[in-house]
Amino acid sequence: MSRNDSLEQIERSIGRIGVVGSSVRAVRWRAIRAGIEVSAPGMGILGVLERDGPQRVSLIARRAGMVGPQASRELRSLEAAGYVERTTDGTDRRAVVVSINAKGTDAYLRLRDASVAAADRALAGWSSDELAKLAKLLSRMADDFTAVAHE
Repeated sequence: MSRNDSLEQIERSIGRIGVVGSSVRAVRWRAIRAGIEVSAPGMGILGVLERDGPQRVSLIARRAGMVGPQASRELRSLEAAGYVERTTDGTDRRAVVVSINAKGTDAYLRLRDASVAAADRALAGWSSDELAKLAKLLSRMADDFTAVAHE
């Protein structure tokens, strides 16, 4: 297989995994398993806030791969559900900073556990060695894609 053929296969596979993982059915399964009613974009925002801490809406949108209006809608929903809180930025009183609270962190961790359970189900036939190799390669790939995206 040529390098280009391999790259095309990788790209198709990433696309297929993304479609399956973000499907309504998959999102609903994770939410039911976690006992949380949050959309896929909402899950992404909770993850951004849990990993990176309090931040402005524009940064949340960028890190979650969303446009501003979509992130704002999702944040309103998360705030109404009691998962996030808005405060004013200490350095610029006109700016809003959003943070995840204890209820939001608990929700995110439960959703993440449900995602791990889904991956465990999908990869049940893989050995521990295969999973370790895949984890290492995917981490490297994510780092490389991130580096290129920031050029």
